[in-house]
Amino acid sequence: MKVGDSRAYIVRFPFFGSVEPIEVVRRTSVAGAAGFELRGPMGMSRLAWVGDRLLADNLTHSRFAPAIPLLALGALDRPVAWNGVIRLLNTNLEAKAVLDQDEATEEVLGRPIPGIKSVLRIEIPRLERVVSVESTFLYGIGLVRQVQRTNDSQDIEIRLLAGS
Repeated sequence: MKVGDSRAYIVRFPFFGSVEPIEVVRRTSVAGAAGFELRGPMGMSRLAWVGDRLLADNLTHSRFAPAIPLLALGALDRPVAWNGVIRLLNTNLEAKAVLDQDEATEEVLGRPIPGIKSVLRIEIPRLERVVSVESTFLYGIGLVRQVQRTNDSQDIEIRLLAGS
């Protein structure tokens, strides 16, 4: 990634969909490491690689302390636990999460590309909510698909627009 890079994603909500750009707008610090701020019509995210982990301290309308793992390359064979605070709508909420991952392959423009499918399951006891974020990252491409569910109901799906 570099500042100025942009990709288009097909965004699907339960009752409508659209095509939205996501742009890398600036460098920033995330979890004490050099990272990037991404922006799109739905909000801002802040991500960085720290060792073999892709961490986020901000995803759209949620802040995480400490930063939460979205991908852990050195832990494909075991779950990665997280405990911390999520800030939602100016409220700090205790939460815990588990990241599970496995190898995956997706077809892109007619050819199979290997990658990793991760499932981040976040429990927020005070809200009686379980949010799961299922992401597919392909080698040499990055994020190609992400589905978010709350208490097993799908909230949103994004998919990389072919050729983006």
